[in-house]
Amino acid sequence: MNRKRFISSLRKRFSLRLHMTLILLATSMAGVLASKLLLLLGLHNVALRYPITVLCAYLVFFVAIKIWLWLMTDAPVSTGNFAANNLLGNLDFPLPGGGTGPSFAGGGGGFGGGGASGDFAGNLGEVGSGTGNALGGVGDVLGDAVGGAVDDEGGLALVIVLALLAVLLLSVLGVGIFLVWQGPAILTEAAFDSVLAASLVRSTKRMKEPDWLGSVFKATWKPFAIVFALALVSGSAIHHYLPQATRVLDVIHMVC
Repeated sequence: MNRKRFISSLRKRFSLRLHMTLILLATSMAGVLASKLLLLLGLHNVALRYPITVLCAYLVFFVAIKIWLWLMTDAPVSTGNFAANNLLGNLDFPLPGGGTGPSFAGGGGGFGGGGASGDFAGNLGEVGSGTGNALGGVGDVLGDAVGGAVDDEGGLALVIVLALLAVLLLSVLGVGIFLVWQGPAILTEAAFDSVLAASLVRSTKRMKEPDWLGSVFKATWKPFAIVFALALVSGSAIHHYLPQATRVLDVIHMVC
């Protein structure tokens, strides 16, 4: 089986960044549900609940990748052929510039970034400017609130907690953007390794676990480790400085 041909064919047929976005949405929802479930079970200590939530979300991420692989490789793999399931095929749609996934990606598994036109960049700049103004207004409100909190007892602790939560939120957004951008590489490598490993299992009966687990873990463990570490630090700070807070909303209510 030719790796380059396999990956190129998969990238041309599907909007893999859209697929990764859906996978990450499922991961995020699973994290939220896990946190709520742990809270209902009586785990109010956010220093423990936040890191556990990240681990649960990471586990669901692998489950979602496995489901994606199952949908994408539903043809017999012993022949080395690759068949795309109609369900995921229906998720692809024409983009403004024409085509589907390839308009976002370069060829053959690289990520040189070609795919954004000058018009798109201009529109993005206008959107970014409007978003920046909106965020600036929110920042002013939070700044006034935090400024008032600093004058009160425990205000510095509240500022520290808010800063850590902001860093955690930015890290989650950054990891999401990174994984969506790298989605074609992650998914195509996982698909190829899964099909190849399954073929070897059929032929040699020696391989028991598909290699896609290793390839996905290698590509994603560092971003998730960053989020895990920040969740641990921010949760520990909330538990130490604001032990009465069991949710992020509790911290926000203290500011407001």
